[in-house]
This record gives sequence, C-alpha cells and structure tokens, in this order.
Amino acid sequence: MFTHTRAKRFSCAHCSDCFTFCDQLKRHLLRSHNEGTWRDCHICQKKFVCREELKSHLIRHEGVKSYVCDACPRCFYRPSELRNHQQAHSDIRRFACGLCARPFKCKNSVLLHYPGCAKRLIYFWMVLSICLKYLRRLRHAASCARCDKTVSSHYIGSYDILII
Repeated sequence: MFTHTRAKRFSCAHCSDCFTFCDQLKRHLLRSHNEGTWRDCHICQKKFVCREELKSHLIRHEGVKSYVCDACPRCFYRPSELRNHQQAHSDIRRFACGLCARPFKCKNSVLLHYPGCAKRLIYFWMVLSICLKYLRRLRHAASCARCDKTVSSHYIGSYDILII
C-alpha cells in the first residue's frame, strides 16, 4: 500500500530526510551519516546495504542464468530482467513520451528517447519564435519564398495567429 501512496514512513534521526522504504533509510544512513554496516561481496568487494541485494549480486558471479525467454534464446539472472525483456516481444506499447506522445514498449526506451525529443522541441520553438518575430515586424501579408503561399499575421494581445 505504501508503495502506491509514496507515504514516507521512515525518517532519519540525524537530518530531516524521509523515505518510503526502510532500505532507502539504511542506504542513506550508511552513505550520509556512516551509520550501520555494509554487506561486502567476497569476490569483487562491492558494497551493499542489505543482504538481499548482496544475494542477488552473487548470482551474477555464479554465471547461471536460469530464467529463459520462451520467445527467443536469451537468458537472464533475475525474473524481473526476464519480465522487462518480454515486453520487447509484445505489441503493447504501455509507455509514451511526455513531449511528443510517441508510444514505446519499454520505460527505458522512453528515457533514451526523451533528451533527443526535448532538443528537437526546443529547436522547433526557437525557429517558430524567430518566424513570429519576423511576422510581427511585417504586420501584413507576405508570401513564402518556397511555395508562394500567402501568410498573414494578425496580432491579438501578445499572441500571433498565423493564417496560411
């Protein structure tokens, strides 16, 4: 229930930070206040906050990928990795870019797409802004150099409405 409401039940005794999950508080106490004990991997000396994270990590050192995709030959260490991969075989696109509404199968694909989309959108608004400034100066009909369509600008308050 707290996962969905994001209620922050765990608070730090040293500062004003609050956390939704106990593991988040433990991680904060170890990193920020040097309180608690790290769980160390005996193979690579990587440090973990809780025993479950360490156990999950040790599976990678064993090299056994016991979760096999039924649609292709790929194998995975964890069931969550397999579930994420199986979205690639589905036609359902559950995620969408917040800027252009382009649909994606995986959340990670949206995260990779978003910065490029934001750059294109900023470029588009810069070009549009330059065009609007140009049309404000004209204040009368002008024809396009490429297609000879007539463009007129009507000033309404602080907005320009383009009529083609």
